[in-house]
Amino acid sequence: RKQRNHNVENPLFQASVRVSNSIRKLIENRDNYLSIGLYRCKVYDHFYVKRCNKCQLFGHYIAHCKASHPVCICALCSDEHETNSCPNKSSPSFKPSCVNCKKSKRTDEQYTHSATDRTCPTYVSEQHKLKKSISYYTSKNW
Repeated sequence: RKQRNHNVENPLFQASVRVSNSIRKLIENRDNYLSIGLYRCKVYDHFYVKRCNKCQLFGHYIAHCKASHPVCICALCSDEHETNSCPNKSSPSFKPSCVNCKKSKRTDEQYTHSATDRTCPTYVSEQHKLKKSISYYTSKNW
């Protein structure tokens, strides 16, 4: 009889679930694993920060955008045009430019990525702000 390894992570199956602080603490006490049926599943925290597809700024979606300019800001190059029709992305010398890092006055090296980059320093900073607003995480050292 062939034995199964039930601790193998399967990247094909993922679920996003919101839980109360008490449930999250129980999961943490079980080494961040949940048992689902015969499987032991690793639990990861994910903090999704809202980003507007018009102005590319964090904290709101396009329906609530209060940007004064009528033109969209490109998530790739931060120029004034829609991201899906960016004329710069096909250029061999194209380097992305993050509008959020520019507005945060970060150094030139710190904004050579798109506004959608999950490693963006401004995005990471917004994630930390979001974590601090959740009571479960306020007691942790983030």
